[in-house]
Amino acid sequence: MYIINEYLKNPDYGFGNQPYYASTFMYMEEGGKLYFGPMWDCDISMGRNDYKPLESEGFRDTYAPTDYLIGNTHWINTLLTDESFVNKVKERWKEFRIDVIDMIENKAPEMMDKVNATYQYDYQTFNEKYKQRTTQWSNRVPYDFKEECEYILDFMNKRLQWMDEQFL
Repeated sequence: MYIINEYLKNPDYGFGNQPYYASTFMYMEEGGKLYFGPMWDCDISMGRNDYKPLESEGFRDTYAPTDYLIGNTHWINTLLTDESFVNKVKERWKEFRIDVIDMIENKAPEMMDKVNATYQYDYQTFNEKYKQRTTQWSNRVPYDFKEECEYILDFMNKRLQWMDEQFL
């Protein structure tokens, strides 16, 4: 769970950006291990945060919209000081990155083509383009569909490079 959220640079993961447990769940089977999951709440990941754009470089836990996130993410920060944990992350990254590369090169473009067809149909049917999500804190720059896809693929490529520098 850590490595996918780190790759996505998901600000809602890791007991972050609220002074409570945000969008991170844990469970333990009786007498068993502690597990993180399920994976969810990635709508403001991959640099498309409502508060401010997130760079593709840097650990997820260094993002601080109001400078208090770092103090609330002690679980992951502490784990990253444990050599055994870091070695397991490195091993898992070697496996996981194969799927990431396949996603960037094959699956994401294919999915984007499929969604684009629906986007075009919606535009023709309703004669309405995507509107910026507006909230009192949102400053997200609205992109059209093609720009959004290009942004996400660029972020995924840059994040892959950054993760390789950390964990290979």
